Amino acid sequence: MKPHPIIRKTIKWGGAVVTVLLVVVWIGSGWWSPQWKTTSGYGGNVTKGLLGIAKGEPIAAGWFRLVPKTMVNRHRFHWWFDYVSASEVANSPGSIVYVPIWLVVAPLSAITVIAWRSDSRTRAVVREQSERASNAREHPGVNVLVAVAVVGVILLVEWMLHR
Repeated sequence: MKPHPIIRKTIKWGGAVVTVLLVVVWIGSGWWSPQWKTTSGYGGNVTKGLLGIAKGEPIAAGWFRLVPKTMVNRHRFHWWFDYVSASEVANSPGSIVYVPIWLVVAPLSAITVIAWRSDSRTRAVVREQSERASNAREHPGVNVLVAVAVVGVILLVEWMLHR
């Protein structure tokens, strides 16, 4: 058994890094709102703990901007899904679906914790197996004595059954 399979190692470290980055984005969305739009009309923003995914009309050039929050709206997080029609905000077709960032962070952090625990257990098992193997190499007489005792018990049981 290998103590560090590549898949578990990738999930463990990748999950930890992505979880930390998402938590930073989640908290930072209380102060700043990154917004972007592509030429195909898709876009998005991160605001008040939500990730917004937008679909609108195609545009000539894409853009990205970082908008600071006003003092009134700062730190007011939303905790559930939301849907906004672009016609409610501006006179243009399209819509925005908002997904709470915590809903991505929670299962990702759970998977990461499980990977860390699994890796720790695997390393402990491998360490224990290597200690047993080294003890067997250091004390070969103990194994011989145990084998002789087991054979003796089997012979005694056979003798008692056939008497």
